[in-house]
Amino acid sequence: KDISSWNDILLLLNTGEEIFTGSTIFQNITLRVGDVPLSTTALTWPGATMSWSDESGNNNDVILLDGVKFNSKYGGYVSFDASLSNSRGYISNDLHYAGGTKVIEELTVLVWMRTNYSNGENTPDGSYDINQSSFIDFDRSEVFNFYLEGAGQLKFSGSSSNSGGFSEYYDLGAGTDELYNDGEWHLLGVTFSVSNQKIKLFADGVLKKTFSANGTMTALGSHSASLRRYGMIADVSKAAVENGATGSAGGYTGDLAAIIFHDSTTLTDAEIESVFKAQTQRFSSSAEYIQSPPSPPPSPPPPLPPPSPPPPLP
Repeated sequence: KDISSWNDILLLLNTGEEIFTGSTIFQNITLRVGDVPLSTTALTWPGATMSWSDESGNNNDVILLDGVKFNSKYGGYVSFDASLSNSRGYISNDLHYAGGTKVIEELTVLVWMRTNYSNGENTPDGSYDINQSSFIDFDRSEVFNFYLEGAGQLKFSGSSSNSGGFSEYYDLGAGTDELYNDGEWHLLGVTFSVSNQKIKLFADGVLKKTFSANGTMTALGSHSASLRRYGMIADVSKAAVENGATGSAGGYTGDLAAIIFHDSTTLTDAEIESVFKAQTQRFSSSAEYIQSPPSPPPSPPPPLPPPSPPPPLP
């Protein structure tokens, strides 16, 4: 599988492999209000709805509420503020899990994010802090949640009928040797695999932590046969319907520029490293040229004045 660029990922999905069946991709952001694309930098649209298009072809667009801001730099990103009740998004097109109808045996989530928020704590495995929850959430206690803790630790939580020897809701962290609330862009990722009985956490293309289950770990969303959950971006989901209830606490403060979400495959370590290498230049300090047209050539210098005639002979 060649995923040396984002376009290669999209081509791979279109080959009809199983990876395509459960994919949602939000990357180079093109937002719209109704049918009108947004091109203004750093704007809000009170009373309007912005949608973040799913580029996988599965039409699972994110509908962004009017407290979300859009900036066209770095290929486009959206900014969230958890202090606002309307600064979040929800995933559309009836995408939901659990309820005895749809579970996740193989999962990959990759998120380009940036934040300098720090208010809360980093907890040990088996505990969690939701002050920055979440990048993407289908409910920690029903399906899964991928997020930072309030003090910057990368964390994954979820629910299965059997957690494979982990705590009831997993609540597994990448560790505190490197935190991700430093105001820089990072590609953060998680894979969950029933077939391999492993959960892995990644940062900037590097495998940070591997958790091995005891052989009995079951699918995410298999805990409940009655409740279904719909997805939220930058908030906590308690939604039993599309754009339904959110949690009473939590909410992400920071920027998101891309999300790749596969609900039926786990990318390999090498594939995740390839994604990072292909996209890291987009977020460099000199990357603003991506969004700016080339400067026009300089105007030619004005013509020199004609030489003065020689003085008359005496």
